[in-house]
Amino acid sequence: MESGDGDGDARGSCVGSDAMDVDSGLLGVVGVAEDFAEATIDADVASQDEDASDQRHPLSQTQATVTEVQQYAAADADVEAMEIYDHLAFHHAGSCTRLDGLEISSRALRRENHVSFDALCAFLEPLYYKKYGLPGKNAQYAFDFGLAVLLTYYGNGCGQDGDGIGGAAAQLGMSRPVASRYIAKLEELLLEMKDDVIYFPPSDASDEWSELADGFAARNADFPDVACIFDGTLVRTQRPKDFQGFYDKSGKPSYNCLAAIDYRYKFRYLGVFSGSNSDQSMWNQSAVLGAHARELCPPGINWLGDAGVKPWPFLMVPFDERGGKRLTAKQRCYNYHLSQTRILVECVFGKLKPRFKTLHGVTDRKKHNTNARMITAAAVLHNLLIDIGDKQFKVKRNAAQKAKDRQDSRRVMHAFNEGWDRTQAEIDLALAKRNAYADRFYENDHE
Repeated sequence: MESGDGDGDARGSCVGSDAMDVDSGLLGVVGVAEDFAEATIDADVASQDEDASDQRHPLSQTQATVTEVQQYAAADADVEAMEIYDHLAFHHAGSCTRLDGLEISSRALRRENHVSFDALCAFLEPLYYKKYGLPGKNAQYAFDFGLAVLLTYYGNGCGQDGDGIGGAAAQLGMSRPVASRYIAKLEELLLEMKDDVIYFPPSDASDEWSELADGFAARNADFPDVACIFDGTLVRTQRPKDFQGFYDKSGKPSYNCLAAIDYRYKFRYLGVFSGSNSDQSMWNQSAVLGAHARELCPPGINWLGDAGVKPWPFLMVPFDERGGKRLTAKQRCYNYHLSQTRILVECVFGKLKPRFKTLHGVTDRKKHNTNARMITAAAVLHNLLIDIGDKQFKVKRNAAQKAKDRQDSRRVMHAFNEGWDRTQAEIDLALAKRNAYADRFYENDHE
């Protein structure tokens, strides 16, 4: 499961969802509010009964309020999401319960003020009802309770490190089945939005790429012309039924996630792979990166990676110190300046996992699709909140076996994609470019 395709005008084609563009913040909620208002009015007109108007569902009693939202949105296209939410807020009525200021003890919510939660609720609520329809007359909980149980579950963690879905449900006074349904539906909604939230700009969008590079420069990045930084991180899980290939280097079942971030700490790419994959293996298998990255990254833009990935003309990586290699003074200087900029991606993982504790401990779900959906949904929430403002299985192999395994792997990748490997010209250009940067940094530091 991947997000981050930026080919052409479409912001992501891995899944091809019709989700709205959310990169510009929350302004797009105006149009969704209008669609939601029309759907609500149509539903009310079909079931309108003048003699029993007081017995209607609380959602039906807001026809005048929703019409007011239409007029208000048309009059001011720059209306803030909080104001729209105030108009769409269906307060406690009948059997439909809303939060209305209830304090929620959740790591995910404590790190966001109530304004951020209300804005996130205002943005997702119309999309939720547009996808799943309006709630029935016997609905016990409104949308904000569903969003709260999702954030409580993500924030408090699961398994030995947290309460899990049952604990989140008990904390909000709802049953576990109801909480599970809300969590699954919201995760599906966030998954559909991923290609509009996590994406690379098109290769011909020079203004967007320049903005990313200028953003890193404004943060006093040592490395020039950087637009994205790549790194991988492990997410622990319970042992799945088809566990082969899902053990990481320490012998624990996990997923390996390859991510790219920009200067705003936002994800620009996210790929979820089995834990046995290395960074280079994830790069090669990616439907967005690998050989496809030639056409994705424009000239004059640099991506940064770690020593686990091979250098490309557009992907700068440090000189490898593993295996007892001794680096020259120029190479150490180059590595220092690259690391000064690349450390930002570690900061993003350091913010993501403490906020969403389900990714920090051991997940309480065993299905691969469910875990990948949860990881992706957490990354989408991370981006939305930024826009809002706010050794057991170790086997020793001899040199001959390593060489054979390497050749087998290359044959498999060649059958999968003939253009997966770098050409000799690309290798020479990448190494020459890296050496030129090393000379430049060394000269600047020793003037």
